[in-house]
Amino acid sequence: MFLKEWFPRAAGWVAAHELWFLAVAGSLLLFPRLSWPWVGASVIALLWVCRRLAVGRFTVRTGLEAPICLLLLMACLGYLISLDPAISQARFWSLVLGIAFFYAFANLPGPQQRVRSLVLFLGLLIIGIAAISLVGTDWEAVRLFPLPWLYGRIPSLVRGLPASGGPRTSDLFNPRWIGITMGMLLPVLLSVLFFSRDRKLRLFTGAAALFGMLLLLLSQSVQGLVGLAAGVLFLLVWRSRWFLLLILIPLGLAVLGVNLFSLDLQNLAAYLLSQNNPMGIAVVLRLDIWSRALAMIRDMPYTGIGLNTFSILQSHFYSGFLLGLEPHAHNLYLQIALDLGLPGLFIFLWLLGVWFFNLRRNYLFTIEQEYRALLTGLAAGVIAFLAAGLFDYLNPDAAFWILLGIGASLPGVDWFEKRMTGQEVRRNNRADLVLPVVLIAGLVVSLLLRPAVPFMNLAVLKAQMVLYSANQSDIVPVASWQNVRANLRRALSMEPDNTQAYELLGEIEAWSGHEPQALEAFAHRVTLDGGDPLAQYFPPESLLRVFQGQRISQAQAADDLIRFYSNLAVRYPQRAEHYQRLSLAWQMLKGDAKLAAQVLEQGLENQAEPRQLLEYALKQLTQ
Repeated sequence: MFLKEWFPRAAGWVAAHELWFLAVAGSLLLFPRLSWPWVGASVIALLWVCRRLAVGRFTVRTGLEAPICLLLLMACLGYLISLDPAISQARFWSLVLGIAFFYAFANLPGPQQRVRSLVLFLGLLIIGIAAISLVGTDWEAVRLFPLPWLYGRIPSLVRGLPASGGPRTSDLFNPRWIGITMGMLLPVLLSVLFFSRDRKLRLFTGAAALFGMLLLLLSQSVQGLVGLAAGVLFLLVWRSRWFLLLILIPLGLAVLGVNLFSLDLQNLAAYLLSQNNPMGIAVVLRLDIWSRALAMIRDMPYTGIGLNTFSILQSHFYSGFLLGLEPHAHNLYLQIALDLGLPGLFIFLWLLGVWFFNLRRNYLFTIEQEYRALLTGLAAGVIAFLAAGLFDYLNPDAAFWILLGIGASLPGVDWFEKRMTGQEVRRNNRADLVLPVVLIAGLVVSLLLRPAVPFMNLAVLKAQMVLYSANQSDIVPVASWQNVRANLRRALSMEPDNTQAYELLGEIEAWSGHEPQALEAFAHRVTLDGGDPLAQYFPPESLLRVFQGQRISQAQAADDLIRFYSNLAVRYPQRAEHYQRLSLAWQMLKGDAKLAAQVLEQGLENQAEPRQLLEYALKQLTQ
């Protein structure tokens, strides 16, 4: 009898303090290389059980259950195919934690009566992030205006967390993360400040927004400012449609007209593609990064490359023209497609579409002014995040999912039961089928148009796994080499113009001791690269020539390709395939066997591996 009374009370107490328990679970999920994430996941599961015992259901229906489950499924796939599961765990558990926060806030009873508490929470969240970031941010990473007299006085007390998947010597936060997060949260407070009638609430949001704005300016994050501008623009348009018709559209047309008649596109392109200024460096590097990301998506569109493995694939298999070790694709949508595949990107957009639809429904079905101001701010905050994602990548973390959860929270159980019964449920259920049908139809059409893509996706994944494993341990079963070689040749028979497949085949043949086949595969790669160099890599001067109206001759394309290959040989002096491709480029495109031999000799002097590939190619040249 005692247990029957005590257990529901305990479950109710835990459910009432869910956010505190989620904070504990989040701290455990920060250490994916230890066994603690499973403890954190167990805490989250316990919270769901307690919610079921306390209120009679695991969760309210938000309409987002299908895309959320599919996102988790794609994340599991991304973890399984990862070249290094240790670095993929952090992103996987971050998604789990974010979804847990989403449902914690989505299950809040009567959010229209809790506007003050929710706004207070978001304001304190900004202040808390600011307090932690001021002592844990690498302020030397700011690029626009270095201010040593200011940033040098800010102590860096908190360094990288051990076992978190990040380097221990790095700072905890990057200024761009701070800027994008502030750009996402500030529109929520500004909406309450502009539209609320509660004077005390407006005073608090104004003070918290000022604090967040100072931190955003301190971060010098262009992406955060772009996001904030997009969020504020949404608020202005939402407040008055006349602003859009009478001010924004005419002003935009006027600016466009002035630019078309007065702007020198060639000089602008020269500035943006120059490495002599911060803006040019940012543009050049992003174009280089995006070209590599698009190449990865082209080769592995269905599965993605594996969670959080962009830096591994970029450095080992998709080397760029100027890139070092880049952590991500610097674009939200490209990075989601890399982590979760193109289906995952579609599911993410599906989730956002349903969320905006539900948010608008909540807005229309309530008359509470404060609650409407909060909902408008949530929409502006998410739009700010999506706008900033055009130019950089911030993992959709807990703050993003909190905004989604508050917006998905229904105004009350009574409202939920009245509005979501009978004929309206059937109508919504039919509408919910539209996007899944579009997803399935898109997959079917892609298979019909390019039936070789699934085979190429699988072949490239397996080849990269074998080569990466060989690079790490030098122990790979012979059967694995044979299986991967057969898969690549089958995929190439269906899609013979895939440059990356020839590159992987050449490396596998070289490590297997089949030098003639390796040279043949590398020669195919050089031919394809030489035929369309801009599609495969990015020397910024080549793109500048396009803006200047210069026709890129075959000789110039060959020079660009040789320059690119030379750069790779310098940056990766122990990888024989780069010397081999450079040698073949000199031999095939320039007809210079002497320089081709010198490149091979240089590779041998640098002890590039596999050595036998260069020795065989040099012997063929000197015969």
